[in-house]
Amino acid sequence: MNGTIYSPGHPEEYPNFQDCVWSVRVPPGNGIYINFTVLSTEPIYDYITVWDGPDQSSPQIGQFSGNTALESVYSTSNQILIKFHSDFSGSGSSCSVTMYTS
Repeated sequence: MNGTIYSPGHPEEYPNFQDCVWSVRVPPGNGIYINFTVLSTEPIYDYITVWDGPDQSSPQIGQFSGNTALESVYSTSNQILIKFHSDFSGSGSSCSVTMYTS
């Protein structure tokens, strides 16, 4: 009950103009720990957004960019939505997000 999501093209640099969305669901009664194992994006313009629920109207856990090492974050529900966005210019390399059921 764990897994890793990679940016498009990983481990190579991700392409421009990307909007990738992943929906993650675990059994009811469980939450999801989210660990950014690699975070190297163009600060502000390329980012990963995580919502605590099944869609973008759910509460936002956070929006993450740049290359700052982050502590793990976790959901309060058994579903999360993750969106990776890159704009028209490239200066980031790649991202990977590892998730564990809590």
